[in-house]
Amino acid sequence: MTALREKKDLYISFTSGRQSQPSLVVTPHYLEYSEKDDCFRLIASGFRRSWTIRLSRVMDCATAENSRALPLRPSKTETLVFELEDQRHALERVLLHFSHLEKETKRLDETHYRVTLRYDPADETEMVIRILSFGPTIRVLEPQRLIAELQKRIEHQRELATFVPGEATPDLI
Repeated sequence: MTALREKKDLYISFTSGRQSQPSLVVTPHYLEYSEKDDCFRLIASGFRRSWTIRLSRVMDCATAENSRALPLRPSKTETLVFELEDQRHALERVLLHFSHLEKETKRLDETHYRVTLRYDPADETEMVIRILSFGPTIRVLEPQRLIAELQKRIEHQRELATFVPGEATPDLI
């Protein structure tokens, strides 16, 4: 937190998702909370790229002697477009749920809205889970890849809902 406040570089070692243990010097930019993973992550830049490091995986960190203050490279973003029917305060819930993302909302009629969100492609699984949590109030228009993933998950849920214990279902075994 001191390095973030004072804009100083950090010498940090952590366990990566691939179980390697890198040690490097990074410039911390901000902390974010991942609802999907229920964890805080450090967003930093250093060693030719941007880093997203789970705080729970940090083994050691210390303020670096020399500070280079590397700028954070803008990350690639994907655009998600969906139409929303405002039932049971769905618009309010969507705006709150996605408050950390850049968004644009356009009113189509009294109860329908078109929402455009920009998100990090690394968080696509989290986006799918969040979209599914709104049920039939949301109809995704693009990107096609996300629509295919949503359809696949809904079909899988349908198969699980019709699963009868004792019957062999090749897809579920």
